[in-house]
Amino acid sequence: MNAIKEIKAIWEQQHNHYPDDLQANIDMNEHYIFMSNAVEWLIQKTGEWAIAIQFDPVYHDVYEIDVMTFGEGVVSYRWVNPSYLHRYHNNNFEYQLDNSYVQELNVDYFPDKILGIARDVVDGIIVHPSRNNVEEDYETIELDMTDSEIALIARAAHAEDITINEFMNKVIKEELDRVLPDWREDVKESY
Repeated sequence: MNAIKEIKAIWEQQHNHYPDDLQANIDMNEHYIFMSNAVEWLIQKTGEWAIAIQFDPVYHDVYEIDVMTFGEGVVSYRWVNPSYLHRYHNNNFEYQLDNSYVQELNVDYFPDKILGIARDVVDGIIVHPSRNNVEEDYETIELDMTDSEIALIARAAHAEDITINEFMNKVIKEELDRVLPDWREDVKESY
């Protein structure tokens, strides 16, 4: 999955639905941009969410992706490219950046997890708990599977460097996207 194309697809989809509520900025030379050749593209829906991606505009290497939801405070999820993690930490120390608001710092090799979070945030599936006084509810479901099927799933999850639970959630959401294209909107309306 190409992270820049995925963020662009999110922007285009949201822009079609909420053109007056969206903003986009491109920043360079800010102290939080930790690679000297990087730019940051920030897209946001005023008062609800923001997604920022730091990348090399020439070679399209992605260095960092942030997904934020707003309420009475900020909840932020961050993915940092593990190839540049040392530079990221050096920059934070050098500029004394306080990243305590980052709820989850993910450094998996692939940014698939943070891109899934981004989709869920813009679709209203992940809502800041202080907003609407709604906390996400999770249900446990039982699946009848053979040992060989579970082993196959475990290998696929391992290949993506995620847990079996994360893998199954991803598969179920992808299948729902295929068979019920509007399911995310239906979930959002149920709040």
